[in-house]
Amino acid sequence: MLGKFLRIASAPLIGIGGFVLSMGWTMGPQQLIDDARFAKLTTKVEARVVDRWLAVEWKPGDEAKAPDWRNVAKATACAVVEYEGDWGNQRRAFCGTRLPFRPSFGVTDLDQLAPGVPFSWSRDASGIAVPEVRVAGATKVYLERAKPSVPAFPNTATARNALELLQFEIQSPVAATIRGWTSPEPTMRVAIDPADPANAMPAGFLERPPKGAWIYATIFCAVFGGVFYWVGMSLLLANLPFVTRILMTVIPLLALPWWGEYLPKAIARLHEDFGEVIEDMLGDVDRLGRLVSSDPGEALLANGERLAWAPGGPPYDKTFGLLKIAPPAQAFSSGDAALATLNGRVSEQVRAWPDEQRAEVFVALKSEKVRSLYGAGYAFLPAAAEALSDPRASDATKAAARAFLSEWVTQPVDEPWPRDPARKQRIALYRDLQKIPVNVIANPAGWIADRAEQRR
Repeated sequence: MLGKFLRIASAPLIGIGGFVLSMGWTMGPQQLIDDARFAKLTTKVEARVVDRWLAVEWKPGDEAKAPDWRNVAKATACAVVEYEGDWGNQRRAFCGTRLPFRPSFGVTDLDQLAPGVPFSWSRDASGIAVPEVRVAGATKVYLERAKPSVPAFPNTATARNALELLQFEIQSPVAATIRGWTSPEPTMRVAIDPADPANAMPAGFLERPPKGAWIYATIFCAVFGGVFYWVGMSLLLANLPFVTRILMTVIPLLALPWWGEYLPKAIARLHEDFGEVIEDMLGDVDRLGRLVSSDPGEALLANGERLAWAPGGPPYDKTFGLLKIAPPAQAFSSGDAALATLNGRVSEQVRAWPDEQRAEVFVALKSEKVRSLYGAGYAFLPAAAEALSDPRASDATKAAARAFLSEWVTQPVDEPWPRDPARKQRIALYRDLQKIPVNVIANPAGWIADRAEQRR
């Protein structure tokens, strides 16, 4: 009984000590090792991004601990680049910052692997971004059978399972269009070792400013973490001879560079829950500085299950999927310009459609909003407003347009926020709706625009 108590008591002490020691190693000696390794990367070349995905990790054992799987899942952006030289073509994979994959995680807006390393999604023939998530096979099976944990907003209660809810949360045609039309061509400047071209790292990652005062931080971590680690190991090995305790305490320190991977597993054997806590803590050590280089086939979830949904596919196939949109000649300088152009092109196409088709689209748009599917509505707001005053439109089309616009400004509403890439244009769209001589549309639209302009 006493031995079991000592094992449980030692787990937090060893875990905290190991975490602090690992942090000290990362902040100091590891940087010196990396600097020496990166010093050989003297040649810089332009590389093409030939593949990219978001690797989402989730452990089946977490099913009972978190009703919403996304609250415990981790996401890492990965990209495969190809570069040329006298040595021929080379490919290298880079996986960057490991982040919590909470429902608030903006998949479409992801724009960097790690600080200084840009990231952009693949694009379709219209230049629209197409995010791709990769998961383990067991994770996909779980998502297909798990009930969705639907958030309060958007309340997509019609999702049949957790996988479809993930689709609804990621698939947003308007957001994907803005992202695709404002992103530069998918290239990356990499630094390589002329003697070993396979040894490469993104040039932007190497240009990060050095961290100051690392010596003092390392000394502090060594002392503070060492005390906790020593006390924890003393409790764990209390029944062993003194010399044996010393050896079994010191020898693991030789593997300190690999503690980030193996320490949580060792702690979990003593205390499973605390082992997971330490794993998350170690994952946060210099989280924004993490970047792993590997062969493409060895990258995180390179061979995982691919989850990607076309911008105009279901559930937006009856609205956005009907559009024929050409890509812009060059990337727009802002999301506002991209959305304004999209609004103009959509209005031009809808104006040319038969009256019956216009009515059907507005009915479908209202249905999407009722189901908390906000991904396409912003693109059609000017077209619907135009239909209300179009003398050529039938009463049925005008009624459908009015019903859509009325529903769009009825709570819950996808309101503009300061972080939105096309915030000004979204507010402008609501100001235009405010001019419509229909109170159930104009009044709420004005209130929404007022609130949006007050947010900073």
